[in-house]
Amino acid sequence: AGSLSVKTDSLMKAETTLTPSAGGVSTGMINIKVNTATAILSATNSAKINGAGTLTVYGDVYVEAQGTALAKAATRDPVLDVGILTIAANVSTATLAAVQTASINSVTLTEVDNLTVKSLFNVDQNDGALARLGGNGTASVSISLIEVRANAATATANASSTASISGSAITASGLLTIVSSGTSHALATVKQANGTLSLAGIGITNLFAYANGTFTASLDTTGVTVHADAISISNTYHARAEALALPPNGGLGGIDISGLAVKLNIATAVTNSSATAGILGTGTVETTHDLAIRVTGTAHADAQIPSSMLSVSGVSIVANVATATVSASQTASIVNSTIKAGGDLEVVSILNRTAAVNMSTGWARATTGSTGGNVS
Repeated sequence: AGSLSVKTDSLMKAETTLTPSAGGVSTGMINIKVNTATAILSATNSAKINGAGTLTVYGDVYVEAQGTALAKAATRDPVLDVGILTIAANVSTATLAAVQTASINSVTLTEVDNLTVKSLFNVDQNDGALARLGGNGTASVSISLIEVRANAATATANASSTASISGSAITASGLLTIVSSGTSHALATVKQANGTLSLAGIGITNLFAYANGTFTASLDTTGVTVHADAISISNTYHARAEALALPPNGGLGGIDISGLAVKLNIATAVTNSSATAGILGTGTVETTHDLAIRVTGTAHADAQIPSSMLSVSGVSIVANVATATVSASQTASIVNSTIKAGGDLEVVSILNRTAAVNMSTGWARATTGSTGGNVS
């Protein structure tokens, strides 16, 4: 064979958008029991070379799995001009479960030039699980009485990205590269509409964002010898959970309200990530030049209930509770293998040292604000 290439490129989406009465409603009374938007995506993507035989290539070997996965659920504001509006519940739920693998398993590869195994998952960090309540960016709302008893948005992202070579004897004259790059992103958000309200009563607003990620780049040498001019094993990932309650226009506008009663606002963001890059097994790795193992990642949780820009004659808020939690495990290692490196040997692990995470605020940030504006 002159060269060998195995590639997959997948785009997977589940999207639901609910806009009640999108054309507009003009009435003295409207009663809506439940607005529910749900998006669930379970996806698997893989590129593999498997077997127990021998391949003599006389060229490059390239294995790549590339995937984009998005689960998005949104309930949007209706365009209303009503006397009385009662909504029992707004519920938005987005769930993403994605597993992506690029691998070479139990194959003998000889006369190889360069060998690459690469998994790229949701490289654009804005993809993932997105659950949104409210906000259509079109018209204002004029309502003399509005009561929303419950708002709930839950976004859950479970992402796995693996690039690996296992149990494969390899002889390569060039560079052997194993790359895993992935993102687990969960966003739960509610955006208030613009409008003039004489009485607004909101019972409960719950925002939950869970970002879970497992990211792996590995070379398992059990029972084999791997030889290359140089070897690079790298794992780059981002895990981010955001539970954000946004004021009108993202803080640029305001609502005039004669009476406001908010019983409870909750924003919870939880990030759990595990990342490894390394060489393991009881075999041997030989390089003519350098051998580098590097894992670089960010793990961030952000829960916000910010101040609203309000002009309110009477306001009552029982509680605002924001919670952000980060649990991150990250390892770059060589375990049990025999290493014969003709050049430099580098094993590096870097966590939360990039611009993606503001170290002045730490890995986890939870903030709550007052009602703001003019309140009497």
